[in-house]
Amino acid sequence: MSTGPLNGIRVIDLCDPKGQYMGRLLGSHGAEVIKVEPLAGDPGRGIGPFVDDVAGVNRSLFWWYYNADKRSLAIDIWKPDGAALVRRLAANADVILESFAPNKLTAVGLDYTALSAEQPKLIMTSLTPFGQDGPRANWAWSDAIGLALGGPMSVCGYDDLPGTPPIRPTAHQAFHIGSHFGAAGTLVALIERADSGRGQYVDASIHEACATTTEVAMPYALFEGQSLLRQTGRHAASRPTEPWNYQASDGRAINIFGMPN
Repeated sequence: MSTGPLNGIRVIDLCDPKGQYMGRLLGSHGAEVIKVEPLAGDPGRGIGPFVDDVAGVNRSLFWWYYNADKRSLAIDIWKPDGAALVRRLAANADVILESFAPNKLTAVGLDYTALSAEQPKLIMTSLTPFGQDGPRANWAWSDAIGLALGGPMSVCGYDDLPGTPPIRPTAHQAFHIGSHFGAAGTLVALIERADSGRGQYVDASIHEACATTTEVAMPYALFEGQSLLRQTGRHAASRPTEPWNYQASDGRAINIFGMPN
């Protein structure tokens, strides 16, 4: 277990693979994170790569990375006795992390309203593709959809290869972005609780988190009605900017850019 500024903070992680990075981030800073997974094992155990390319529930490097610095429990939270056990855990926890569909936990009494009634200092962070409400709240989602609708894909690509489409960043990028914002929101809630003594509910949207990473693309779209130009190896911009990638004499490429004063 890691040590750090979150020593003494207990976190219950109910997340599926798209939200498990939140617990990983908090655990790497010293929080005690208890990962709750289904009796049959979390879906993340089936995601490769695997040790020696042999699949198995304990061989997923994906699972090992995103669930490092965590303890583990297997509970069927959808059964009454399983939900009761999670409520017992929550009564002695500081933070609950979850990434289920909006309002799904309400059916088994594991929503924030129910849990905070027994533990007023509890912080609960819900990470969903589009937030808890709104017209897209229950839309189907994938990491590629998060990057496309959120905007990062629209500003990633090439300007020296005519006709090339937007380029998707590395796989899992959208849930990385969402988990970073969810973890940051959780930290802000912990800081606020140190003053007020009260917990709170954090509603984190992967879509909104992705949109904030597009830098100037959003204000240009909203206020100027203008899309940015995708550019090879450098930031998208409203007009072409000086290239940063150059061919070196040994055949390799070098990236050179200057910052304005």
